[in-house]
Amino acid sequence: MEELRQLSQAFISISQCFRELIMSRIIYLRGLLIAKPFKFHGFWMSHNDFPQLLHKAWRTEFQGDPMRTFCLKLKEVKTALKELNKKEFWDISAKTIHAQEAL
Repeated sequence: MEELRQLSQAFISISQCFRELIMSRIIYLRGLLIAKPFKFHGFWMSHNDFPQLLHKAWRTEFQGDPMRTFCLKLKEVKTALKELNKKEFWDISAKTIHAQEAL
């Protein structure tokens, strides 16, 4: 369990410093190539499944040079977090805005 906590902390540190650089996805808009950054939400860490989800995604084995492996592992984490978001935190941004307006 200590290893999971350390892995979570390492991912958080990376995501805070480099999330816009290392976890961007490419979308096409009117024929232009535009990078849209992946946004890491801290509330994901409050979910009970977060440590296991992160551990499982990060332990996936890939072939290739270390940088390619690192990028593929980040994509694996991103995919897992997107699924968690859809399952547990769907449309949280709109709910937050609605709650703020209600105040």
